[in-house]
Order: sequence, then structure tokens, then C-alpha cells
Amino acid sequence: MEGIWASGRLTNDGPVLRRFEAALHKDLGWDNVAATSSGTMALQLACRALQLDGEVITPAFTFPATLQALRWNGLVPVLADVEPRWLTLDPASAAALVTPRTCAIVAVHTFGHPADVAALQLLASRYGLALVYDAAPAVGVRVDGVPVTAFGDASAVSFHATKVMHTIEGGAVCTPHDDAAEAVRRLRNFGLGESGGAQEYGTNAKMNELQAAVGLSLLRTLDVEVAGRAQAAAVYRELLKDVSSVRLLWPADTVNSNHAYAVARLRAGTAPLADKVSVFLDRHGVDSRRYFSQQYRSKGALCPSPTPVADAAAEDVLCLPLWGDIPLATVERVGRLVAEAVA
Repeated sequence: MEGIWASGRLTNDGPVLRRFEAALHKDLGWDNVAATSSGTMALQLACRALQLDGEVITPAFTFPATLQALRWNGLVPVLADVEPRWLTLDPASAAALVTPRTCAIVAVHTFGHPADVAALQLLASRYGLALVYDAAPAVGVRVDGVPVTAFGDASAVSFHATKVMHTIEGGAVCTPHDDAAEAVRRLRNFGLGESGGAQEYGTNAKMNELQAAVGLSLLRTLDVEVAGRAQAAAVYRELLKDVSSVRLLWPADTVNSNHAYAVARLRAGTAPLADKVSVFLDRHGVDSRRYFSQQYRSKGALCPSPTPVADAAAEDVLCLPLWGDIPLATVERVGRLVAEAVA
């Protein structure tokens, strides 16, 4: 931090930002990284850089920022259902919604679990659609050893303070397309480039030097953070494996997970239990999150077909406390409380 103050340069594509982008490329294997002021801005700028226009198929179970970023670009979100195992976009549901008005698929790596990247790429290629990933919580995740940001035309990640690795606030666009990366760099800086005048569209979505310095620091400890989360997640899994009304979302064998969230689906028969368990935990001083319950539903999207899996998830998903150095005694206590609440 002292070097930043000594340089007198706090923002505007400074040297620490460039070091951070280079580190993301080198350490995480990301292509063409352009850091932004937030993950939401990353998704907005990725869609603008790819010049999307029309309808976009996206999952019905996601954080509202996914749909809001599309709406800010004048795009029309069309909601598809999610698959039941990891709650990511169901390729079959998405395929049924493709029309001549469809310009892109915006899938989400929900809770850090990768969407079906192979099936979605086949679908996008079949219809000539752009494929963008909202990879907000997926920093460090790999699929068959490949960085999750290596798939599709662009990925938008978040470095919000709630994420596995953060810059307090921030995000980044990763893309294999050089021209799209350059477009994002210009768009984040009012449309200005090193040569030529301003573009028609632009905004202020720059990451400053202090945020980049935080990112560089936490990037060095990412492996330790993920290892701690993995250990805690495994304790939750062991404690709750025999509780019939609790199912924890667990990464596929082909995935190197960052264990961004400890996600429980809570249901006894047809009765969802997430609200009941959340209230019970709160009474015992335990904070939990009902992502993505009905309060997260955003207006203004088209929903041409029923989305029963997404609707069920909105009723029964509860995220349990999880961070890298969470005491295992705390994990055990929370696990016991969950089991008690559903008994």
C-alpha cells in the first residue's frame, strides 16, 4: 500500500491493477482479463462488448444481478429451468426456448458449481448464439483441470467481499476474444482508448489501485482459503449424510471446487423446510442465507414455460456458514442444529 501512496496514482489503469490482471492470467490461467469495479459491471460490459441484441436465455434460479445486467443492456431475459443436481442452467430447457430472436445464452455457475459447459457449447454452436457465463462465485474453479473461465465467449467473475477471493468490491471479464477484451477495457473507461475517440457507449467501471492491491494479497492465499473451506464442507457432509430431509450440493468428481458455499436443500417429502431451519438457526445465533428465495426474483423477464426445479430450489435452499478458517467446532454445532431443526 505504501507504494501506491508514493506513486501518487490511485486509479485509472494503474500499475497495481495491471499486476493484478497479469497475476490472474498467470496464477489462475485466465485468458484476456479485464478487471472492473464489480461483478455486475463485468457482466454488463461483457454483454456490451459482444454486441448482444435481442433475447437471452438465462436460468430462473439466480441472483437478480444476472437479469439486471441484461436489462441494463436492453436485452430481454428468457427464463429457463435449472437441472436438479447443481441447480445450473438445464441445456434441454434452454434448447426449447431458442427462437429467431435469441442472441445468446447467459448461464450461471450457481454457487460456484459449473454449468454443463460441453452441452451448452454444443447448443450455442448449433444455433450460432453467443455463450456468456455469470461466473460470479467461481474464482479458482476448474473443470477437468481447465479454468472454468476458459469456456464460452466470456465469463464475468465477482471479487465482492463475500466471495472466496475478493478486492472488497470488484470483478473481471475473461474472454478468449482479443477484440472483446479490448472493448471491455475501453467501456470501463468511458469508452476511451489509447488511440481514437470515445465510443458511443462507455461508463466508469474501473477498479482502483487499492482494490487491486487487496486482490493481489488475497490471491496469494487462495489455495489456503479453499482448503479450509473444503475441510469444513466435508464436516458438514459427514454430519448430515444420514439426515433424509437434508441434501448438500456437492461438486462433481470432474470439478476442482472452490467450495464457495455450503448449500443445503431442505425438504421433508413435498414440504420445504428452509424457512423453518433458517428461523431455528437464527434463534440460536447462527446466520444463514436463503439464496435465492422468492425475494430475489427480478421482474421484467419472460418465462414461457414452467420452471419447477427452479421454483422448488427457491423454496428449499439454505446456505450454511462457511469460510476458510471457520472453527470446525462451529461447523459441528451448526450441523447438529440443522439436524435438530428438521427432526
